[in-house]
Amino acid sequence: MIDNNKNSSDYSLIPEEAILLDKPIKFGEERKVVLDALRISIKERKLNYGIGPITDLGNPLKNIRINNFSIKIITTGIYADEVEIKPNEIEYKHFPPQLILLAQIDDEYDYVFFKGVLTAEEFSKLVPQKINKDDYFSLEVDLFKGGINRFFTFIQVLNPEFIKSLREDKKLSPLINLRKRAAYITAGITAGLAILLGSNLSPTPKLASIQSQQVAMFSTLRGNQGEAVKNICLVTPEISYTSDELINFSEIKVNKPLIYISSPSQKLLIIKNGSIVWESSEILGPIRWPVKGIQKGDDVLLRIKPSDTPIGMETKIRLLPSDESFLDLDLIANGLKDNQNKWIREINKNVKTDKVLALSLLFSEFAPKTNKILNAKEQLIENTKCK
Repeated sequence: MIDNNKNSSDYSLIPEEAILLDKPIKFGEERKVVLDALRISIKERKLNYGIGPITDLGNPLKNIRINNFSIKIITTGIYADEVEIKPNEIEYKHFPPQLILLAQIDDEYDYVFFKGVLTAEEFSKLVPQKINKDDYFSLEVDLFKGGINRFFTFIQVLNPEFIKSLREDKKLSPLINLRKRAAYITAGITAGLAILLGSNLSPTPKLASIQSQQVAMFSTLRGNQGEAVKNICLVTPEISYTSDELINFSEIKVNKPLIYISSPSQKLLIIKNGSIVWESSEILGPIRWPVKGIQKGDDVLLRIKPSDTPIGMETKIRLLPSDESFLDLDLIANGLKDNQNKWIREINKNVKTDKVLALSLLFSEFAPKTNKILNAKEQLIENTKCK
């Protein structure tokens, strides 16, 4: 049933083979919803299979059994590009897995999507040559092929005896007895969330592609026209083009764009419709939009004068509200509330298509102050230092 408060067009983005659940996905019940989705798939195919073992089925570290196949379930959020796996959280002792099934969960639209499956032999070839039992390694989610249909092809057609388990794989045999006791993740560590194979359900900000731009300065004084061209390091806003009058232009799609100058700046002026509305000195690093949000039709000019430059040398950037879509940053933030996963998914969704919006969200005063978001800020600042 579609929630009337959500944009119905968003539902068109749900994968065709996704399994919609009739109840909201609650925090901490991810294992349960994956098993529910499997039961729905089994019922839809009119298969007479149960899911075992009967005891301890809810334990996220235990493998499940369907038609005598031992299956490891791993999960990610729906927008994750990679899944993190720790060897000592794979159950080898009793029923070493023959199949590794990846389930992606969307707790906003309440569905489970089975991305694909790897056999133990396929999985073992992807494990790094040297891996410590307590170290995480990452696999791209696209390595899991075939969706739920490939999974059920194995379950229905093949004899379990024909599929090698991880215990039988020589490459992984040193890992078999590494875990001397069951690794139960306590509620105190995970804030009540049972996590499969690390923190895969909670996405991580993907900011590695973001770099600073080198933007040229020009002199406003006739006597300085012979000065060598110098640059400033600018992360946002992005420069679209430079006019013949040596003014840089940047199209923006959000009304409160982040200003992020990564080289030392002596002064920053914001001029709106011909009047100075904000100025400050010794600017360095990300600055949340400090005045009333930009509206379509506003003429907004940034004037940046870096340190250690001659009088008159500066960079001018004119901000152009997009004709296609112009978003209210506060409304977006209000819709995300304090849900860390929703914030990270929204940031990741925009990283490649709208860097300004992604970083405006990351540094928003309303962004949850969680370790993942705080660490992402620190790493971004480190990676975009002016060189």
